[in-house]
Amino acid sequence: MKIKTLISIFFLLVTLAACTPATDENLTTNDQPDAGQAEPAHDNPVSSDDTAVRPEPTTEIKEDTVIKEAVLNGMQVLILESFPVQINVQVGGILSDGCTSFGPVQVEQVKDTFYVTVQTTRPADRMCTQVVSFFEETISLDVLGLPAGKYTVDVNGLTDTFELSVDNVAPSENN
Repeated sequence: MKIKTLISIFFLLVTLAACTPATDENLTTNDQPDAGQAEPAHDNPVSSDDTAVRPEPTTEIKEDTVIKEAVLNGMQVLILESFPVQINVQVGGILSDGCTSFGPVQVEQVKDTFYVTVQTTRPADRMCTQVVSFFEETISLDVLGLPAGKYTVDVNGLTDTFELSVDNVAPSENN
């Protein structure tokens, strides 16, 4: 009889613990890498005078919305056959639940590297279906006016390169 009572109390405690809502602390600390985990190395060609470094992924909560870096499973640089040349970056990733959606995209160019940050958003306090879905998006880079050369694109830590064989300037209207 004692064993049945202890087992019942144990299952009751486990059930209550599972029903406890997540706190903001749980949302942010679970997304941080363990202190013992090494950061992945990126093969970005960065000259010694570059001061810009790709920012660490963060999770922020704004007005009951969680915004965090998207989990990507691939990216590809697409060079469109036009002049001036147009460059798109196609990214694919994972939305972790039914409430998460593709979020804001930030693009910053530092010298010969484009740093693209793709984020997702979700309501902070909503219970969501645990259904993983996939997304694929195309992001345009502003490459008009770039001189000929090799460029790197860094999207959430995934990198690829493209090369412009000539200066990418619009043809003059007077010609």
